[in-house]
Formats: sequence, structure tokens, C-alpha cells
Amino acid sequence: MPELIVGALAATSLFLIIGFVQRHALRVSWWQWCLTVLAILYSVFVVEMVIGFLREGNPKAGIVRGAILGLVAVVWGGLLARFVFRGRAGRAPQGPRSTAPLRITDEKRTDRG
Repeated sequence: MPELIVGALAATSLFLIIGFVQRHALRVSWWQWCLTVLAILYSVFVVEMVIGFLREGNPKAGIVRGAILGLVAVVWGGLLARFVFRGRAGRAPQGPRSTAPLRITDEKRTDRG
């Protein structure tokens, strides 16, 4: 029964991510989707490993390995959120940048126009 719940949560998270990307009109390339799917599969692996250790009667190993590998999953998820799913939609368009060098002077401007 826990495996069914973990699988349902993994599928739900994937559908929520797809909805988020569509709602915010993000452009996500194929390799970013691959990293996202691998992150979800890795998280499922960590949770299933902890469940397996607990069922085998070895809760200490499940907690230690779950904490170590779970930390990796959390860092991976944070990096995905920061670098893959940060939105560019909704930002003001940037105009062309000036290539003129910035001049810093001590003289005051007298014209107020």
C-alpha cells in the first residue's frame, strides 16, 4: 500500500510541474525535463528504500540512509527550482544596452531640462 501512495505522489508531482510550466509559459528544454524526471525517480527510490528498511526491521539503517540520500534529493530539487523552473515570463523586456563607457565626474549639472 505505501508503494501505491508513493507512486501516486510522484505522478501527481510530475503533473503539477507540467501545469506550473504551462501556467507560467516557461520554456523548458528536453534536458531539463530529463533532469526533472530523474529527480522524481530518485526521490521515489529514496522513499522506497526507507520503507524497505523499515519493513525489514532495520529502522536505524533506513533513517541514516534516508537522511543522507534525502539530503541529496532536497539539494537536487532546490537546484532544479532555482535554475530550471525560475520564470522569465512576466519580466519587463530589456532594451538594448549601451556600450558607451560610464563616466564619473565631479562637475555638477547646471541645466535642469
